[in-house]
Amino acid sequence: MRKILVISNMYPSLKDPVFGTFVKDFVDGLKEFAPSWNVERIVIAGRSNGLCEKCLKYFVFYVCIIFRLLFVRYDYVYVHLITHAAIPLRIVDFFRSLPLVFNVHGEDLLTQSSLASYLQKMVIPLLKKSKLIVLPSNYFQKRFEQLLPIISVSKLYVFPSGGVDTNLFRPSTTEKKRLTIGYVSRIDRGKGWNTFLEAINLLNINGIDVDALMIGRGDEVELLKNKIKKFKLANVEFVGAIPHELLPEKYVQMDLFVFPTQLEESLGLVGLEAMACGVPVIGSCIGGLTDYIKEGENGYFFNPGDAVSLVDSILKYIESSNLTKLQMKENAVNTAQRFSKKHSYNMLCRRLEMC
Repeated sequence: MRKILVISNMYPSLKDPVFGTFVKDFVDGLKEFAPSWNVERIVIAGRSNGLCEKCLKYFVFYVCIIFRLLFVRYDYVYVHLITHAAIPLRIVDFFRSLPLVFNVHGEDLLTQSSLASYLQKMVIPLLKKSKLIVLPSNYFQKRFEQLLPIISVSKLYVFPSGGVDTNLFRPSTTEKKRLTIGYVSRIDRGKGWNTFLEAINLLNINGIDVDALMIGRGDEVELLKNKIKKFKLANVEFVGAIPHELLPEKYVQMDLFVFPTQLEESLGLVGLEAMACGVPVIGSCIGGLTDYIKEGENGYFFNPGDAVSLVDSILKYIESSNLTKLQMKENAVNTAQRFSKKHSYNMLCRRLEMC
């Protein structure tokens, strides 16, 4: 039996059930697809209320990591978000070598704050010693190689953020009366929700008959609601946040999914979830989206932040033949299958066993 310790500064709590869900999904995925493995974890559950609580949580987090790793042996020490556990790992590394596996998610490498830069320098010796460095996309592997060329490429492995649960996310044969365009993401700066609304407004102005469905939450929800009122977008339905397991019901209501981020997304799993439901994706030509969107095959690209460019891509789909639309939907499903949860975890476990 292999023994693995998962370390992360993000994990859901009862009060904060969506915080770090990707780490919980990872732990659950290991238990499902590697049932013979003993999976343990040291995590910070839920967001902190204020600086004092945050400092206390990190102190306990650091102490637990140090004592556990000094006195308990593991086959793998799997660290999510590479910089946040750098200090205790360096302390333990002074006394004994560790079978480290780092999972880079994006923001932990690209964040440019002075503290993040310091922690990145601190973690580099650990990256050099690690057994494996897991990255969410081929695009991000190239970015990693550019930012840290001193790390051996042989250590790098692409694992697509846990993959898509194709048993949960799957196509529907439900007939749709009006073309529906969807958005599922945070309602935050840089996520492109405003570009999405501007594009819907332009379609309305030009007499293009569509509905829009928006799902998400964030710091700019009130700005979104005000913009819907300003543009008088009666054809836009904003439902806020919903549980992850209910998303398939929403995806199958869509004909097109728009991923309008202006950020350098490490992968963008929601786009693959939409594809698994047979929905072609129109995405910004940036970041990890370029790993799976194929122009004219399962979706289209547009220029980030450019509503006119987004409208042009939407019109390409609208004006295509029914046969082309059907083929794009089939291609979308086939793309998602290559990123399925089962395949992704089986390949990761096989790669870990080779370390």
